[in-house]
Amino acid sequence: MDRQRAEITGTGKISRFEAVDLAKLAAAAAVVWIHVMSCDASQELLPLCRFAVPFFTCASVYFVLQKGSSQKIPVYSYCLQRARRLYVPFLWWSGIYLAARLLKHTITGDGAPIALSSATLLNGTAHHLWFLPFVCLASILAYVVVQRVGPPRSGLEAWWALAFFLVGIGFALTPCPVILQTVEFPISYFIDHSWDALPAIFFGAALFCLLRNMEPPMLLRAAALVLAFVAIAWEFVLGIHALAPHIAGASILFFTTTQANRDWMKWIWPWAQLAFVVYLVHVLFVEALQTVANRYGGVPSLPADLSIWALALVVSALAAKFISRSGAVAWFFPR
Repeated sequence: MDRQRAEITGTGKISRFEAVDLAKLAAAAAVVWIHVMSCDASQELLPLCRFAVPFFTCASVYFVLQKGSSQKIPVYSYCLQRARRLYVPFLWWSGIYLAARLLKHTITGDGAPIALSSATLLNGTAHHLWFLPFVCLASILAYVVVQRVGPPRSGLEAWWALAFFLVGIGFALTPCPVILQTVEFPISYFIDHSWDALPAIFFGAALFCLLRNMEPPMLLRAAALVLAFVAIAWEFVLGIHALAPHIAGASILFFTTTQANRDWMKWIWPWAQLAFVVYLVHVLFVEALQTVANRYGGVPSLPADLSIWALALVVSALAAKFISRSGAVAWFFPR
């Protein structure tokens, strides 16, 4: 494949896909908006944002399979590495959000106290933290499979890609078999959200097979981008659909992994690489800003939500930059 589409180190290895990181930053901004929405007008913009979690999941599986097919890290060592890089930060952030929520409940009386249980080890103490254990388990599973089975044989990549796409579509169209009951059955929260993200695992595997020995022509890259916009527009016109965000997320990943690094990307990339930390930290600032707005008589509206979204995104990015530079809190930084 044409290696000019990504930055290459002296050893011939890809150092980064800047376009993918920029898409991750856009996905993080989309997640911030999802957690800011407080009125019907804001809810109408939800289709713009639903690609985010499928994109994060799809990208994680895709790059794990790339790594697993080219490196021979022992499975046991890889499992420990992923747990250290994803689950340990999850535990730290769960502690931070637990303290923040207890403080908020004590000072303002807002919010229900968190009921801790064994499910907290997967759910976390904030509504977005479930994704870290999920992506940790998904990446370990993907690595184990590619190490044990190996990549698809030459000439069969397209068939495997088709099979993975069809399996992903099947999961997307199948309702979660577990009823969401956060009080009676707390682990159902993790199961329900994981089920929603599950199709992206197979879409990521499909892209890995499809792009393994293929250099997509420009027309196909453009078609992928158009497909992403169509999937997003689909939900604007016809309403929320379980498959649409997975199509959008996978299409965006296809487009970004086949793009060359551009000079203009280098200006944004130092911030784009912090997207996952922005994802983790933003709820602290969103809830703080919403609490202040509510205390001073703020009325839920689209302009108010846009203001909170922009401010929370900027402050989260600055906090992420601080965390990335501080060795004392390096365990906060998933990698």
